[in-house]
Amino acid sequence: MPADPARRDERCREAYDIQIQGLAQRLRATGIGKAVIGVSGGLDSAQALLVTAKAFDELGLPRGSIPGFNLPGFASSRGTQDSAHRLMAGSSLSRRRPEAPRRRTPAPLRRCMRASRETS
Repeated sequence: MPADPARRDERCREAYDIQIQGLAQRLRATGIGKAVIGVSGGLDSAQALLVTAKAFDELGLPRGSIPGFNLPGFASSRGTQDSAHRLMAGSSLSRRRPEAPRRRTPAPLRRCMRASRETS
C-alpha cells in the first residue's frame, strides 16, 4: 500500500470498482436481478453489502431487490447489531430477520423443572 494518502485512496477505489464491475458483469450474464446479503455489522459483510448495492445501481436494479438478513452470532455485540441495522437502512435494502427455529426444552430439563416446582 502506498504511504501517500492520495495514491492509497486511488488504489482502494480501484479495487472497490473492480469488485463492483465483476459482480455487475456476473449479474448481467446470468440474468439474476436479486441478491441476498447476510449483514453481521462487521467489515466483511459491510463490504459485501456496499459492493452489491453499487452493482445494482450500475445495472439500474432496485436496492429493494437485495434482502439483507441480520444474522447475529454468539459473539455479536449490541454495537455490531446496531451497525448492521444502520448499514442496511442507509443502503435502502429490504431488511429481514430470519425466524428462529422453535426449540423444545429437552425432556431431562423439563423433568427437573417440574420436580423443582413440585417441591416448592
